Amino acid sequence: MFKLTHGAKGWKESILHDFTQPKSGCGPSQLTFDPAGNLYGTAGGGTGQCEAGCGVVFKLTPGAGGKWNYSVLHNFTGDDGAYPDAGFILDQKGNLYGTTELGGGGTSVGVMFEITP
Repeated sequence: MFKLTHGAKGWKESILHDFTQPKSGCGPSQLTFDPAGNLYGTAGGGTGQCEAGCGVVFKLTPGAGGKWNYSVLHNFTGDDGAYPDAGFILDQKGNLYGTTELGGGGTSVGVMFEITP
């Protein structure tokens, strides 16, 4: 994930997080800011019963010196959803709402989920 900053000499890219280990996520989707400046998103990879991981929900927290701290909030297992690929809706209490393409019970054609702080 990266940030572009416009300056007098054009655009400058800064890497916020480099997805180097698929078990902690890969191929991120849209990001959502909360009022405190944290970023939330979904990504493929992770763990679970899916062949290459069922996906993750992650959080990036701004740290000192422009560094960002990455943490996985949830690893999908397949039974609770798989392959999240869209952004979130964030409510006033900090709950995140999203969807997955597949997984869940019954026909395994996706779920709507809530992540609470």
